[in-house]
Amino acid sequence: MPLHKTLYSYAFSILRDENDAADCLQESFTKLWENRSRLEKIENVGAYATTTVRNIALTMLTRQRQRMCPFGDNPPDLADTAPTPGDSAEGKDDLHTVRELLDLLPDNQRKVVVMSAVAGLTNTEITRATGLADENVRVLLSRGRKRLRQLFNKL
Repeated sequence: MPLHKTLYSYAFSILRDENDAADCLQESFTKLWENRSRLEKIENVGAYATTTVRNIALTMLTRQRQRMCPFGDNPPDLADTAPTPGDSAEGKDDLHTVRELLDLLPDNQRKVVVMSAVAGLTNTEITRATGLADENVRVLLSRGRKRLRQLFNKL
């Protein structure tokens, strides 16, 4: 309990919602209680508790994003607004091609590109949801976009 205030502040800094931070903290304390026999062997219990809060908060963020963005790593089918059947077929081919090209990207690049381009998340939100460093997110996004351009131009 001496860490309650610190852990709550940390959860709030990730989740940006008082109720979610309280839920996160409650779940964290439950996990810590369930693993109390292991805590005696851990040198820095505070760091262990902080890591537990971080992992649970990021899981909560991921679940929230999935509710907002139910398609996960796959882009949604776009509504057909083309005026002619030929345009419609061409658009579907392009969408199919983009999906195939996304599958050629490494997992981290694909996930970050989809979260940014399709789900509309900011780099900060992607950083929170994935646990990657901000610089790493920017690099993955840049390399993913560049690779997609290269692959698309080869077609």
